[in-house]
Amino acid sequence: MPEKYKKRGIGGGVNLGGDPLKAFKKAGLWLTLSIILSVGAALVCFGLWGYKISLNNNKEELTQKLEDLQGERDLELEGNFIELKETIENFEEILSQRVYLSNVFGMLEDITLSQVKYESFTINLSDSTLDLKTEATSYESLVKQVMAFREDSRIKEIIFSEATLEKGGFVGTTFNLEFEPSLLSLE
Repeated sequence: MPEKYKKRGIGGGVNLGGDPLKAFKKAGLWLTLSIILSVGAALVCFGLWGYKISLNNNKEELTQKLEDLQGERDLELEGNFIELKETIENFEEILSQRVYLSNVFGMLEDITLSQVKYESFTINLSDSTLDLKTEATSYESLVKQVMAFREDSRIKEIIFSEATLEKGGFVGTTFNLEFEPSLLSLE
């Protein structure tokens, strides 16, 4: 064996004995970090385990409260609300499909002369016709009213029955008007 190895021994000059505190100081940073991480991981695990237990307790309490509230429900009142909702929806449907007679009345108001009054009227929405029983102050007023009906673009056709002299000197007649179906819409 060579001389240089004899002096140092098998370990080659490594001192296996000595101060353990010095060895701890060398490995101290890594050891400290690993201990801190181990303790932190243990704390997080215990914290999550405790949180799970707390959630289970809250779940049981909330389930009990929900069951109590289910028992307090007024099913008849809830049924009434559902029925009310359905009724409102039905009315909304009806309103969306309704006809606007106010447009027909507005048309009559626009073209009726002040010397003519209506005694009665009948409206047929499916045929868009209007039967009017009228009284005019004179034959001249009646002719002017017929001309007003004919000149209005909202009236498609006018049928005029014979005129009769009524009590008080009024001229009575009946008109059958066919109007534009678009008058029954909102626009």
